[in-house]
Amino acid sequence: MLSFVKYCLIFLISTQLFSGVYFTDPVVTPPGSPDLSFSGQNASVPQIATDTRGKYVYAVWRRNDGVSEIIQIAVSDDYGQTWGNSINLSSSGQNAGLVQIATDISGKYIYVIWNIIDRIQISKSDDYGLNWSDPIDISIPPEPVALQSQIATDASGKYIYAAWLSFDGSNLRIKTVHSDDYGQNWSIPIYLSDPGMDATLPQITVDSSGTYVYVIWRQDVGAGNSAIQAVSSDDHAQNWSIPINLSASDQFATDPQIALNSSGRYIYAIWSRFDGSNDIIQTAHSDDYGQTWSSPIDLSLLGLSASGPQISVESSGGYVYTAWSIFDGSNSIIQTANSDDYGQTWNNPITTPSGISPNLSALGQSATSAQISADDSGRYINALWMIFDEEGNSIIQAANSEDYGQSWRNPISTPSGIIPNLSVSGQSSSESQLIVNSNGKYVYAIWNRFDGSNNIIQIAVGGVKKVFFPVIIFPGAR
Repeated sequence: MLSFVKYCLIFLISTQLFSGVYFTDPVVTPPGSPDLSFSGQNASVPQIATDTRGKYVYAVWRRNDGVSEIIQIAVSDDYGQTWGNSINLSSSGQNAGLVQIATDISGKYIYVIWNIIDRIQISKSDDYGLNWSDPIDISIPPEPVALQSQIATDASGKYIYAAWLSFDGSNLRIKTVHSDDYGQNWSIPIYLSDPGMDATLPQITVDSSGTYVYVIWRQDVGAGNSAIQAVSSDDHAQNWSIPINLSASDQFATDPQIALNSSGRYIYAIWSRFDGSNDIIQTAHSDDYGQTWSSPIDLSLLGLSASGPQISVESSGGYVYTAWSIFDGSNSIIQTANSDDYGQTWNNPITTPSGISPNLSALGQSATSAQISADDSGRYINALWMIFDEEGNSIIQAANSEDYGQSWRNPISTPSGIIPNLSVSGQSSSESQLIVNSNGKYVYAIWNRFDGSNNIIQIAVGGVKKVFFPVIIFPGAR
């Protein structure tokens, strides 16, 4: 009886704690501006990372300083309530490209990667973002092309893996490099994709131990077609498998994404492929550390074009969540599908509680740029997207599920309860990203907003309690 009562109390407490995600509202956040970047200069391509507790939050972006594009970072050590001054990571005078970030589960070790004209650079911190190393080249410069860099690290932060797009003199190919000593030293870069055909859009992920590493990309296969290819390593990237096709080689496939459970055994890939008339979202999975893969499964509705697939998996690998944008003939709608049996079968797509349509975003407004993220248990899922209002402005919206994706709050309302928007109405926002901590209690959304003159990086902080965390930017936090 005591155990039963104890269980009931735990259940009730859990239910009360996780009673809905509520976001701070950038419109009313004190002291009047929730901007992370400087309002007088253009900022773009924000990315965000957090530790397993959600206490340490790291936001990075690219900003034009009037001379060149530089990489900046801002750090919060109190669950996103306050933010310190932004820090320049890259050097002025060298135009930096897309930026990516990875951190270990404690938040102590953070790695930021970007490209400049002919090389891939990285900066790291081993003290929770207080201090940062000077940029180092992890490619062997100069390279004719060094683009689309991606980074991943294991739970300890000791093992770091990077992949990017390089040019071998004839074709674009995927390269990789790794470190096994917290970024002190790096291996010599090697090619993963085969020569003779162009490859692009690399994605990389690693298990919690750093042992199992997976890279996927889009590979040209001739006749105007492309396939999604994958390679794996089971020895800390000392050796790699040969590339294998996940998608059919007689169709055009693109936009690959990959997700991995904590042990590295269960891997899930998602992409879009052109069937001759429309783009279809497909997925494939492996349950044996990438040794073999399932045949592709169609997730989106046939006869309608879908794009921008995203995927997330919880730590055991059993629950998998996907999202994409689909064009219904008039507007683009955000849809989602999930699997609760390791990708064997899919609820396709999920119907919102209203039961009217299998959509997360509202009908009558075009929605794109889906993001989705699940906590370690798979119970709490958050989705993010961008809609266009009647004036043509783009607005960031969100929805969440607390029952393994069976039903969704659609979309989340800001504290005012008037509009279901995270970003400011009347101004265009884009490039949104989403991250949740390990138990789903803390949710962080970031995007860039056009204020009429420049693009500004903004952030909203979500929590499961019915309180709102004000985002306070210290004076000079630019």
